[in-house]
Amino acid sequence: MTMPRTDLLPGVTESGDRRKVTNLSRQTVTGARWRAHARDAAQLLLLGGVDWLFAHWTSARMPFLDRSQSLRLLLIVNAIALTYVVLRRVMPYLAARRIAKSWSGAERRKHADQAATSGASRFSRAITKR
Repeated sequence: MTMPRTDLLPGVTESGDRRKVTNLSRQTVTGARWRAHARDAAQLLLLGGVDWLFAHWTSARMPFLDRSQSLRLLLIVNAIALTYVVLRRVMPYLAARRIAKSWSGAERRKHADQAATSGASRFSRAITKR
């Protein structure tokens, strides 16, 4: 018994005489966005839980600092963590806009037409603006 051999690449289906590429990127992108938002929410909940515990447990402090210095350090770490979460979402958007600014007028029109006809996301429409 031998396995049947397929010459098609993954994502390519045979329909009639022509081979057609099936693209399910919208579901993939939506799933990735949902997972990213869930991960961000979990990180912020964990950060908030640690903050609440640290603020309400009066004997909690860093071993080498007193209570007020420990709270100040916690505030600095929170600011760094929140900045990281925000920048992780904003930087790809800004990079895409920077790259899109280098496109020629014909490329901009082509991508704008594609974004308009495909029902693209707000992000796709934003990078094609002049």
